[in-house]
Amino acid sequence: MTIYDVRDALVEVLNRVYHYYASQAAADSGGPYAVWGETGITSLAGDDGPAEWAVSGVIYYYTREEYDPLFDALCASLARHGVSFRPGRIGYDDTTHTISYEVEWTVTAEPCGIYAEPEDDG
Repeated sequence: MTIYDVRDALVEVLNRVYHYYASQAAADSGGPYAVWGETGITSLAGDDGPAEWAVSGVIYYYTREEYDPLFDALCASLARHGVSFRPGRIGYDDTTHTISYEVEWTVTAEPCGIYAEPEDDG
């Protein structure tokens, strides 16, 4: 597993997904989009060193739709992709009329392999 599983889960549901930052045009559009990124790595020890890494991060989902069903679809996609996650804060910005959802996620990866490209199963 790698962080690409998080990205793949997001693009399965959303047309606009950004790693770490979105353009001002994306923010101005008000349409649904997500910004995600890694926030930390914990090394899980094995017999003689790190057995695997737990990589954690945050997803911010932005929408102007009240009761947006895409948020549920986003969470279901994370679960299908094997991403451990925990929904958190929900907020409303009355200047942009945007609702934001925060989701913390964690995936495991091989030590020194969080950015390894996924292997082609074909």
